[in-house]
Amino acid sequence: MNENEQNELAAKLYSCIEELLPQVGIKHFAGDEEGLRFRYNVTGDDIPMSFILRIVPDAGIISLLSPFPFNIKENSLVPVSVALAASNNSILNGSFDLDLKDGSVYFRISNCYGEDLIDADTLGYLVSVASNTVDRYNDRILALNKNIISLDDYLEWIDSMNNGQ
Repeated sequence: MNENEQNELAAKLYSCIEELLPQVGIKHFAGDEEGLRFRYNVTGDDIPMSFILRIVPDAGIISLLSPFPFNIKENSLVPVSVALAASNNSILNGSFDLDLKDGSVYFRISNCYGEDLIDADTLGYLVSVASNTVDRYNDRILALNKNIISLDDYLEWIDSMNNGQ
C-alpha cells in the first residue's frame, strides 16, 4: 500500500472511530483529524485517567495510550522499573512503558487495522482493557513512587493477583 492509500484508509478509520466512540461509552472526547488522534478522560476508582487514541498510518495500527498524571522521581526509577516489568509480565494485552529521561509512565495497547477498519466490539475491547488495566495499577505505582509501599509489597501484590488471591 502506498502512502496515499495509507492516508486515505487512516482518514476513513478516523471517521469510523469518531462514530464508534460514543457506542463504546466514550461520550466526551476531543478529536484532532489532522493529527489522527482522539483524547478522552475516564474517572476510575482513584486517580483520573487520560487517554490518547492515535492512528499510525504507516504502521497500520491504532494505539491507545494512557499517560500517568505524575512522573517517577529519580530515586524511584529502579524500583518502579522493576514493578512495571513485573506488571507487564502479568498483563495479557498491553504494556506499561517508562521513559527514563523524564520519568513519564504510560500504558499502551495497540491493534492492527486493514481495509475492514474497526468495529465497535474491537474498539470497546481496547477501551475496556486500557481503562481497567490503568485503574488497577496506577494507584500502586504512585504509592511505590512516593515510598508509601515498598517494591516487595508491590511484588507480593502482583503475585497474589497472579495466583488468584
